[in-house]
Amino acid sequence: MTPWRINGPVFDSSQLMVEAAINGGGVALAPAAMFSQALREARLVRPFDIEVNLGAYWLTSLKSRAITPAMKAFEHWLLQESGGRA
Repeated sequence: MTPWRINGPVFDSSQLMVEAAINGGGVALAPAAMFSQALREARLVRPFDIEVNLGAYWLTSLKSRAITPAMKAFEHWLLQESGGRA
């Protein structure tokens, strides 16, 4: 169980999250390059003159599903191809 709880809406895409922010739904942390037009049109406001580029991807699986040998093999292959680490 996670030690924190998410309160409020949860979005499964940056586009939906930013649309909610444009419509008064709060603040969105999103890549500026993806929403440059909305920034130029002042539909979005950039509150800080910084950009954080995490450049990260996450490989996830359901807790309710056991990790299969095929899943492990895919993870191993992906890490080898990307030069990443677990």
